[in-house]
Amino acid sequence: MPIYEHGMNIHKSHRLAIGSRQVSFFDVMLFQNQDIRQYLIKRLKQMTPIVAINHPTMRNSHPISMLENLSGYDYLEVLNSFRVATTHWDTALSAGKPVYILANDDCHDIRKAHKIGKSWTMVHSNHQHRDSILHALRRGKTYGVQRLHDTLSIAQLRTMLWRRQTDNILKSFTIVDDTINVKFTKPLSRIRAIGQNGTLLKKAVDTDELRYVIQPDDSYIRLEAQTSALAYFFNPVIRYDGKRIPKNVLTAKVRFWPTFWLRLSIIYGNLLVIVLLFRPYLLARLQTMPPSPVFTPNYQRSDAFS
Repeated sequence: MPIYEHGMNIHKSHRLAIGSRQVSFFDVMLFQNQDIRQYLIKRLKQMTPIVAINHPTMRNSHPISMLENLSGYDYLEVLNSFRVATTHWDTALSAGKPVYILANDDCHDIRKAHKIGKSWTMVHSNHQHRDSILHALRRGKTYGVQRLHDTLSIAQLRTMLWRRQTDNILKSFTIVDDTINVKFTKPLSRIRAIGQNGTLLKKAVDTDELRYVIQPDDSYIRLEAQTSALAYFFNPVIRYDGKRIPKNVLTAKVRFWPTFWLRLSIIYGNLLVIVLLFRPYLLARLQTMPPSPVFTPNYQRSDAFS
């Protein structure tokens, strides 16, 4: 299943295209505002099944205020190596954007062992092929894991992951009526329930289970769990009408005249930059050009008008 990181700009405004069969080469390298970032998400989503916003905290690539408004993407890279963007995630969720968690190393060279195995995404898929994985991603059947300490070698980590010998793994996550119940295979250091605007709603320590009764004013609930070695971040339980699965659909609309004037200013701005860059060359060319012939009209008196 092809996956690539989209974006080449000074803002580090990148997106992850998951399952795309073609590549979008379009980007805006300089001066990306909120509108341009939304436009890039829209373009990418037209050719990509799953779109994620990458490392929002890196160089402030996606400021918190933007995540209240951006729409049309599916995942947010909450865990990026040792970067944690839970504040950005809670901002999007609190604004009514049903966004799921993505966890990655963001390692572009697997030969660098010290960058491998920092964070990863667990996907609950029935089969290990493209369609099954994409189906699970669309339904938010994922959770993120972060390794808290570099105590294992890369060889030990690979063995642990492939054999599923993690320090603690999820046993069950159920919702019955108004109660969320999460269980693990053995006690954890702490389990927390997080709600609107990142508010801590409940905390349990030294236990393998947490039960939380959903309150009438809870718009979403997400859970975090931690051991001495690993931290788990689970997708939110979102209040909805019970009919359509919540999705972060594109709600932004194009305003014609502001877009027209923006594009016109970009065109003339680029022309101005070209003129300034090549000004010495243009002046030199003008100075070496031969003078144009001068036309002198003949105003002699004509007998026809005498």
